[in-house]
Amino acid sequence: MNLINELLNKFNVSLHSGINCYPDDIDICIDKTDVNPIKGFLSENNATLIDERYGVIKHAIYIDSNLYILDIKYDFSVYYNYLSAVKLSETGVFELKKSEVLHKVFKYMCQKRKSKSEYIIENIEEFKRFISLSHNFEYLSAEVMDKIMNGSVEEAFEAFHSRTLSHGNKNYFSAYVALCKEYLINKYPKGLGKSYAFIGPDGSGKSFYIDKMSYPRRQKNIYMGDWFFKAQKVYNKLISLGTPYNRFVYVLYFFENLVRSFKVGFNKVLGISVFIDRFPGTNRNAAKSGLLGLLNKLSYLFIIKPNEIIFLYAPPEVIFSRKQELSVEEIKDIQDGIIGLIGDRLIIVDTQDKDRALNNLLKIVYS
Repeated sequence: MNLINELLNKFNVSLHSGINCYPDDIDICIDKTDVNPIKGFLSENNATLIDERYGVIKHAIYIDSNLYILDIKYDFSVYYNYLSAVKLSETGVFELKKSEVLHKVFKYMCQKRKSKSEYIIENIEEFKRFISLSHNFEYLSAEVMDKIMNGSVEEAFEAFHSRTLSHGNKNYFSAYVALCKEYLINKYPKGLGKSYAFIGPDGSGKSFYIDKMSYPRRQKNIYMGDWFFKAQKVYNKLISLGTPYNRFVYVLYFFENLVRSFKVGFNKVLGISVFIDRFPGTNRNAAKSGLLGLLNKLSYLFIIKPNEIIFLYAPPEVIFSRKQELSVEEIKDIQDGIIGLIGDRLIIVDTQDKDRALNNLLKIVYS
């Protein structure tokens, strides 16, 4: 992967994992002085900053439609700032940055990752050597030292997280508060969630791009098109009545989508990002005129709007080549109808180049 190789050559960084796509992360350790230059370098190379908190920055980038997550650490205190049993010295930090094995064992100990016990056991001798050198720590409790050297992995976990250990002005209560805070930061994004409607004629790639945006934030996908899985048989019978009586079905569509819009709002309050597949008024009827066109316009005007409306665009001929469900003329009419209905509020993403479109969407979602 050229981006990672260039990063390794340009900066003083240590690679602590393989270069694999999601769900794996690419673990990288850097010096604190390199944080801003590396952020600038990755931004220039189309990577998106998706998470930033003390000691850690995460970037994401799509390459060949595969998602790569760069998990970059510059301060190891992020692992133990809620613990009172251990504190690394500058020498200890330097040693962990150099060694992937020491870094992982130390991280698993601090995070109480019991699922990684086998890895810890396999590398315990190297970790013992690290622990035995006092200059690697500003503070290390005698109990932790004893359990690492003479006890089991389970006992070492408990020593790292002992409630009775304290040093300096740390105590168990402050450690517990810090732990809870870190948990909430990891589990819930700051503030309210946002909603994103993905629209465009059939063949635009709505389902594909929504699926690709599924990591790493908490997400809910909601369909808001003109098809309703629970009551569609009833609607089909209404549609079969013939014009103009069958137009009444679009009123029912509106109320079903109104319920779904409340679901969108509820998830946003929980801090969950909502990706909406299609949106009222932006489907095939966007190209219609007359009574049907008016009903379509009203269904858009009176529905609760998402935070962002993303129009997945490609020339009609390109969309037709992907999916031969609509004619080129029908695709163009729908695209023109969507632009005319929504206007300047549209965020237009060109989907002719998949990687460019995916990386542009990452920037929109994480802006």
